[in-house]
Amino acid sequence: MKINKFFMGLGAVAALSMAACSNDEPANNGNGGEPVVGQDQAFIAVSISEQTDGKSRAAGDINQEGTGENAGNWFEDGFKLGESNVKTCDFYFYDENGKYVMTSNTLWENGNQGMPNVEIKGKSVVVLDQVKKKGYPKYMVAILNKPAGFQVPLTLEQMNTQLVGAAETTDGAVKYINDSKDYFTMTTTSWADQTMREDKNESLPYYFVNELIESDFYTSAEAAKQEGKAVKVYVERLAAKAAVKIGMNPVKDLANTYPIEISVAGAGNDDEGDYISDYELYVELSGWHFNATAKDSYYMKNIDETWTNDALGFMWNSKDYFRSYWGKSYTYGVGTQADYNYFSYNDLTEKFWEADEVGKQHAAYTTENTHPANFLNVYANYNKVTSVLLKARVYDPKAAEGANSDFVMYNGLLFKGDRFMQYAMSVAEANIWVKVDETKYAEVSTGYSLVNDGTGNKVYAQFASDASTTYYKKTVDAEGKTVYVAYTDTELTTAVTALNTELKKTVGEGFKGGMMYYNVPIRHLRPLKDSNEDGILDRTFDLRNLLEGDYGVVRNHYYRININSLAKLGTGVWNPDEDIIPENPPKDEEYYVGAEINVLSWRIVDQDIDL
Repeated sequence: MKINKFFMGLGAVAALSMAACSNDEPANNGNGGEPVVGQDQAFIAVSISEQTDGKSRAAGDINQEGTGENAGNWFEDGFKLGESNVKTCDFYFYDENGKYVMTSNTLWENGNQGMPNVEIKGKSVVVLDQVKKKGYPKYMVAILNKPAGFQVPLTLEQMNTQLVGAAETTDGAVKYINDSKDYFTMTTTSWADQTMREDKNESLPYYFVNELIESDFYTSAEAAKQEGKAVKVYVERLAAKAAVKIGMNPVKDLANTYPIEISVAGAGNDDEGDYISDYELYVELSGWHFNATAKDSYYMKNIDETWTNDALGFMWNSKDYFRSYWGKSYTYGVGTQADYNYFSYNDLTEKFWEADEVGKQHAAYTTENTHPANFLNVYANYNKVTSVLLKARVYDPKAAEGANSDFVMYNGLLFKGDRFMQYAMSVAEANIWVKVDETKYAEVSTGYSLVNDGTGNKVYAQFASDASTTYYKKTVDAEGKTVYVAYTDTELTTAVTALNTELKKTVGEGFKGGMMYYNVPIRHLRPLKDSNEDGILDRTFDLRNLLEGDYGVVRNHYYRININSLAKLGTGVWNPDEDIIPENPPKDEEYYVGAEINVLSWRIVDQDIDL
């Protein structure tokens, strides 16, 4: 049985020797002891590190396999790509009732890499001003590379539902950064079944915090550093990551271009005859982009501690690696189209992953977006699942240069654009003729064009008369003989209107210049099929039997989508600047693409797709 694997990891920290961190206004709003202004200080040693028995990292490695309960899971470190850079680090403190006490900043010191689960070990000392022993806070939350405009929640309940706000810019780039894309926002990780440090049987009331005990506090920075008992903080990026790799051999000398044999209705390359035959066309893949991305995100990862591995179909919680592999996005089960970003054909400009070299590891980032089963199985919600849109074009390699390059899919058959118009004209039985010579007439074959109503990809043929041409109607004279009589202007106008009314009834899916896209919803960790015998998925959007965990993108996961084959055409595009909002899932369950999705510190998730 083939298992989809996801790449996820804790947020990494840049190799900065020291970086000054921002400082929110310090305050002491808790119910603890009253501070003596300017006199009382406490110091906490903090280490962003790992506590696993993971394998040592080999120099130059990109991927690393987990151990123990995480065996079979793969992780990728973002250190080489600059995804671990840290510019600011902020710590927020709350009392035992979950009420806000104070904010502090610190200095960040470079640490060591620690794959597979943690990419960088960072050490720091947090200074708490104006606090004394009986006023020690109880819980701590860390935010690295905090976005501008962050407002400190007054309770931990509010912290758990705090939205980032304006998570994406107008061009669709993820805004989980401060000044540049070098700085990803990271927050304290969430995982289930955390217990109180002094009482191993009692669960923490909040799964996204560090619990602090009296021995964590020191009276000087030097004592905090020398003691070597730092509070270990684990963070993860808010963003999810994806890359698309083409796993097929292209046509010689044509980059990312692949042959596809399908049935074509109408004439072949000689442009004569009416038939249906297998015909080799070429499909060019030129880019990709996410679609249906959530417009916002929680700062803290939301989880349901009652989830089970059996219910989700994969190991969702890892105490060993201090993290979880599923979560609730802010769109979880309640999203409307207004909560998502959609993109046009012309927006599909992301590059494909070309090789393992760092310089060619093209990837993109997005917000997390997950849903429960009852949401996934509503047809209308298919377009609210984050997907990858592949930018594609179909064309006839044997067609003469400058030939009509439009295609139309009608009743399951693909027509070249000009042949579709001829077919539509024959169905409409137009009675508009032109004179070929003194004794011969032919049905008009020019003056037709494909028309779209301005949105979507539905097209139909329409006819426009030429003022310099004389048109005839075919009729029978008093002796029963077939004759051709020239239309008067009024008669021609009536005839053209009637013809166009009939033509408008034959509507197909248009491929303007061969433009099309493939929509590939991104799978998460639960396997969707029980065997590889026929490649058909056991659970599909079409069957409406999906389970939670089948589809979704989760923060700090890396989804690698490998396109393995092309069997059918994608969805036609007529208006390349129009946002793509998929309506219905395809009947063929692999989206017409052979794809494998993988998720990596970043945790890796693979997805293979046969199109």
